[in-house]
Amino acid sequence: MTAKHLLAAVALTLVSPLAFAHAHLKAQEPAADATVATPAQLTLSFSEGIEPGFSSVSVTAADGKHVELKPLTTAAGDKKTLIVSPAEPLAAGTYQVYWQVLSVDTHKSAGDYRFTVGR
Repeated sequence: MTAKHLLAAVALTLVSPLAFAHAHLKAQEPAADATVATPAQLTLSFSEGIEPGFSSVSVTAADGKHVELKPLTTAAGDKKTLIVSPAEPLAAGTYQVYWQVLSVDTHKSAGDYRFTVGR
């Protein structure tokens, strides 16, 4: 390996962690594809801290209607966890959760998952 190739490899090693520094959804409650009793809140845990003021979560019922949600909050002392509560208890059915977050290092990421409230 030439010095030029070695320098390029070192540069890629130093830069690549920055390229992957997005907040990824690590866990959610209710869990993706789970069937649960009516949840009082939804909890989304990310791989790194997020900026709640620049992040959003929305929930849509199977009929396409948006679920009214209370304001988004974070877990006490935990900038990696978002909490959102439905304004009214969720009826039985399938729900799609859409999320978009801005991580503390200013990278945006988004995704979705679904869960079902049992009958």
